[in-house]
Amino acid sequence: MSKLDQIRAVLERFGATYYGNASPKVSETWDYTVFRRAELSKASNDFVRKYTVAIVRESYIPENLEFEIIKAIIDETNLRLSETSAAYSYVYKGSTDLVVEICVLTFFEPLKRCKVLG
Repeated sequence: MSKLDQIRAVLERFGATYYGNASPKVSETWDYTVFRRAELSKASNDFVRKYTVAIVRESYIPENLEFEIIKAIIDETNLRLSETSAAYSYVYKGSTDLVVEICVLTFFEPLKRCKVLG
């Protein structure tokens, strides 16, 4: 199973899940999670692939949901949580006065050069 499939399988247990920049229509409830590959970088002689997970909830993210997702991703995909801070942002849902809270988590996967390039 690919790393993206593993991430999707974990996140689907927490509700609607989308990949990339996909999201539901404005008229639907905005309680979902979006994940994507974020970056591939070189570290010494090896590589690092980063993934982001954005938790999106109308009004606010339930207390400790971030930690539940972090634990599940780490335990079931072997990804590591990045040392960068989780970023929170707030937007209005479409042209309504409903505020949506978003928390973006970054995970990474170290890749050995010899395994990637042979």
